[in-house]
Amino acid sequence: MSDIHQELRGQPLLPNDRAQGAWFSMLTEIMGARSKAGARETYHQAQGYMVALHDVDLIDATDLKLMGTTVLRALNDALERLHATTDANKP
Repeated sequence: MSDIHQELRGQPLLPNDRAQGAWFSMLTEIMGARSKAGARETYHQAQGYMVALHDVDLIDATDLKLMGTTVLRALNDALERLHATTDANKP
């Protein structure tokens, strides 16, 4: 777990490596987004993924809330970074 970004620590362990990897990939994609629209699009995909995991009882309500908090934090951080980058590029 040492190679996982600090923001990803504390996440619930999903039922298998494939599910866990997909979740971390979405978070990483949000955090590294090159546009606000891209960050928002992946955020919405992550929300759908969380709901799907919950609907098939792979995560409980506590895990859903934890994942929701983490993905929202990732989105906010990405949008803040992108906003700062946009402001820095203005003349």
